[in-house]
Amino acid sequence: MTNGIDEVEFEGFVRSIQYWLRREAYDICGDWHEAEDLVQATLFRVYQRWSRLDRRAGLGA
Repeated sequence: MTNGIDEVEFEGFVRSIQYWLRREAYDICGDWHEAEDLVQATLFRVYQRWSRLDRRAGLGA
């Protein structure tokens, strides 16, 4: 990312949703290590597209 404001916004998004995502991933796969890997891969993909995403406030829904 080229814009520091986007970085701060993304970091706030991650902090607000990471525990919920981890729990949901665990419910899906039943393994904490795999759940962590799924969350990390998912957040990486979101990070790659962060500047192109519209309506970021609704991503947690």
